[in-house]
Amino acid sequence: MVARTSNGDRFTGRPAGAAALAAVLAAAADAISALRLASADAYGTDIALCCAVHRVDGVPPGWYFYRPRQHDLVDAGGPAEPARVLQAALFAGTVNIDLAAVTVHVLAERDFRRNGRGPRGYREQQLAVGVAVEAVTLAARAAGLGSHPLLGFDTVAVDRAYRLPAGGPSAQAQVCVGVARPGAGWEITVVPR
Repeated sequence: MVARTSNGDRFTGRPAGAAALAAVLAAAADAISALRLASADAYGTDIALCCAVHRVDGVPPGWYFYRPRQHDLVDAGGPAEPARVLQAALFAGTVNIDLAAVTVHVLAERDFRRNGRGPRGYREQQLAVGVAVEAVTLAARAAGLGSHPLLGFDTVAVDRAYRLPAGGPSAQAQVCVGVARPGAGWEITVVPR
């Protein structure tokens, strides 16, 4: 019998490199761009990325919007100590966000009914958000970092921290990324036959 844990990576609290953060954001932006090219009329492909930096070498802690064309971060302002704000916004304390190097947020339209596409538009939007989350996790692993996607959080608190306008895009998913403890992600239970 093989039992799999779903705890995600356990972070060490060590800082990540700015080049690793840049690679993660660029890979996610490329995945979103590929969605736009594949289906220009599909709702849900208008997705943006932002991140709360906790400990990244050369990047001050804070709240940032990612601009893929310029490949840079723009300070969003936001409250001090982003990790504390994000930890308080979790519905369940399944991860210690303070030990992650950065938390990447995927932004999408808050009201999927706005385009009149109904449930189809919502499914398209959530699939696109999933593509962005998957791209972040794969790029983090390629950069030698661990990741932990989280959906159970107070989006209103996160949106306020980024100072997002009411009625605009909203945080749909978040992925904590950081230096992870080495070790297997599988737990094996040996059962005699």
